[in-house]
Amino acid sequence: ALVALAVVSLVMAVLISRGPELEARESQRRVRAALIDAAQATFVMSESITAVGRWTLYDGKATGTLPHPDFALIERVLTRYADGPYSLTLQITEVEDGLKRTVSLRDHTSEHAVYEVSQ
Repeated sequence: ALVALAVVSLVMAVLISRGPELEARESQRRVRAALIDAAQATFVMSESITAVGRWTLYDGKATGTLPHPDFALIERVLTRYADGPYSLTLQITEVEDGLKRTVSLRDHTSEHAVYEVSQ
């Protein structure tokens, strides 16, 4: 019985000590998922924009740079996620048959694209 109590105590100590680490990872996962959603919404909303340019909507925090006033809702969502190691950009360029839209969500810690879509 004493051994069983020692094992249970050890398991509880490990779970309690890992609690903050797991909570932090879950928080990071939620931020990443919300920013992917924002990137998808940015791409859909960009279809109505006819201006050519590059806008960084998020770079660790909402930047306040909007390609169109309709993006204010996305900006309000992005302000909830300060200090994320990500950047969200929208780039619209001219090509032979119209406009090319690219939305990219990059992770600053690895410099890899977390989400990227282009059309």
